[in-house]
Amino acid sequence: MYRSKIRLVEAIVLLAGASIFACFGDGEGLAGDIEKQLVHLEELWNTGKTNAYYEGAWNTTKQICGQELGSASDRFATRLLANLLSKSSLGIGDHGFDLPAMRHLAGSLIASDTSSFLERKDHVLLISMVMGNARKERIANFEWLTVYANVSPPLGLPGWSGMDPKAISDPEARALYEAAMRKNARNNLTNCRQTGLSRIEAERPLALAYVIDTFKDTRHSPILLEICKTLLCADEEERKEIDEQLRRTARAGDVSQ
Repeated sequence: MYRSKIRLVEAIVLLAGASIFACFGDGEGLAGDIEKQLVHLEELWNTGKTNAYYEGAWNTTKQICGQELGSASDRFATRLLANLLSKSSLGIGDHGFDLPAMRHLAGSLIASDTSSFLERKDHVLLISMVMGNARKERIANFEWLTVYANVSPPLGLPGWSGMDPKAISDPEARALYEAAMRKNARNNLTNCRQTGLSRIEAERPLALAYVIDTFKDTRHSPILLEICKTLLCADEEERKEIDEQLRRTARAGDVSQ
């Protein structure tokens, strides 16, 4: 399933990239700058600079979503979102940029006024993947983990909160202190990620509405619709809601004819 997702997003990246190049060539102005950023981001990833990649992706996302780029905005958002989704979650380091970047890019595509099914089918697949991935990683009923601004040294050891571990001469005590610092950092990262995942989950109704609107024309592929439901990790209630809304739309269309 993971490999199938990778092939899917790679195909979308190629299509989006070709479309942008056809419109701008080497590019000028802001559109040209963003094109160069997208190329540079992949160079960062390919050279193992994971944190720099995600930080750069977040900065580029803010430009894509915050500037008037016309139809190029959708193409850039599609391409960057597909690139982000193609990366293994194992590459995520101590940053917090991947989730807000994907949430904003997905939101930009949802808000797009494009009516072409050929374009929307790429959008709906990517949006579904964002929502489904977030649902799988999110911890239900997550309880906030304790995080300290500065970790205290082991009990009974002279020193101060946030002190340099190198200042502790006892190797065993120093190892305990370093382990406590690592645990504190992990707790902080977990809290941040679960917050980011909850924010994505909160926008799920918008994504479901986009899916329904995309497939309201019953001539469009029912197979693709089922793929979207799977990518969304849609529960039974959501699947029923999508199907019922589409049936209502189809009946309304029959009556109007």
